[in-house]
Amino acid sequence: MCYAPRGFIEKMCYPCTVYDRQIGIKMRKILIIVGILSLTSCVITFPGTRYKHLTKDQKKRVVVCNAPIDSLTNDGKVYLITIEQMQKFLNSKNRVLIYEYASFCQSGFCVNPAVIENECTKAGVQFCLVSVSYEDVFNISVQNTPILAIEPTILGKKIGKDCSKVFFDKLTGTTWKTRGYGRYYYYINGEFKGCYDDYSDVLTGNKIPI
Repeated sequence: MCYAPRGFIEKMCYPCTVYDRQIGIKMRKILIIVGILSLTSCVITFPGTRYKHLTKDQKKRVVVCNAPIDSLTNDGKVYLITIEQMQKFLNSKNRVLIYEYASFCQSGFCVNPAVIENECTKAGVQFCLVSVSYEDVFNISVQNTPILAIEPTILGKKIGKDCSKVFFDKLTGTTWKTRGYGRYYYYINGEFKGCYDDYSDVLTGNKIPI
């Protein structure tokens, strides 16, 4: 006697069986999980950040900022911030110096953040550190300043390595061509005053527009 393979008759007579529905449900679950993982990775990675070079423990310490920047401390984490969060922070402070930090920068103007933090404290200027790369970011030796990075998904997936450029274009209301290519951004009561190559120009009052 010839026997049909198990499940063959059921599939011939009932094209959409319970078995098929179970497979479909499993596949949908898999796709959902893959989608969630993809979104999670998009939150914290974009070309040039060297996120992939972090250890598993370090990756866990890169988190989305869900609190006011003013309430953050240097607690060993890197907080991903939005333009809106930064602008709200700037509006709440009298004088702020933002350092667009890049560990790979070889220019003489790219100074150790701890040095600038100390000088800002002496001058009564709020120091803010925004890192454009995760390379060596956990080795920064600032005392009280939280380490911030740009949350890239708010700017669109196609921006990629230009994420920091677009971030500061929107934050300052200018472009690189008009403000210059310095890494130090100075604000007074939330108003952008200028972009500088040398942070000391801000602290000494040199070249600051009235």
